[in-house]
Amino acid sequence: NRAYIVCHKGGKGFDCYPAFNYDDPDLPHKAFKAMMKFAPDLVHIQHEYALFGEQRGMNVIPLAYKFKLSQIPTLMTLHTVPKKCNYEEQIIEKALVEIADATIVHEQYQRELIIGRVGYQDKIWVIPHGVREIKPV
Repeated sequence: NRAYIVCHKGGKGFDCYPAFNYDDPDLPHKAFKAMMKFAPDLVHIQHEYALFGEQRGMNVIPLAYKFKLSQIPTLMTLHTVPKKCNYEEQIIEKALVEIADATIVHEQYQRELIIGRVGYQDKIWVIPHGVREIKPV
């Protein structure tokens, strides 16, 4: 199987296909259309509040719903899980976790925060980020 990366305009790399701007109100349509060219078995969406400008990732919600309606399993990685969410973050976090078939966070405390706020303990998984602390030389 192959992995294809549908990303923001300006993104580069092997099998990387730039299709949208983060603050584009039409991001869900553009990203979905680009991804469907590859007939995906699974879609992995990366979410980070700061990447999406004023939208704060809200435009990822209709994208995730498009895959759900197409019966394509969706994996969601939440890179930022605030200890205290503002109202907008609560709405976005809850929607993304509910829509996704599985959600990845990078720390156990992030998993516990989400479970405490929205539940779904059976579909939230911890995969460590991979960044590790290195002692100064």
